[in-house]
Amino acid sequence: MVIDFLNGLADKGFKLSVYENQLNCYAPEGSLTNDIRDRIIEHKQTIIDLLSGTKQIKSSSINNKEFPLSVGEKGLYILQNIHPEMSAYNIPLCFKISRNVDVDMLEKSWASVQEQYPILKTRIHEK
Repeated sequence: MVIDFLNGLADKGFKLSVYENQLNCYAPEGSLTNDIRDRIIEHKQTIIDLLSGTKQIKSSSINNKEFPLSVGEKGLYILQNIHPEMSAYNIPLCFKISRNVDVDMLEKSWASVQEQYPILKTRIHEK
């Protein structure tokens, strides 16, 4: 229940953090209603306990949604299609790993990086 409440707040742009066991709430202007404030106060200790080990609330609201390209992104996309050999903005790399690798740990590490920087999951689809 508290997790759903926190996810709902994250979807609305709220940012909750804990510093020195103090709960901090940053909300878009005008979005902190009395009801939301009261629910935060009611579940304050649970929220502090949940957030103590994390840096931010994970918001799934942007996952799997489509957004239009910005003007700059469109320009880079067109330029890459016209001159695919040009690597000024996109430099794909491959590495050969010569030692044994814990594939499970590598996958978890990459998932953690993507979670922290969701832009790395960006894909462009032509319609």
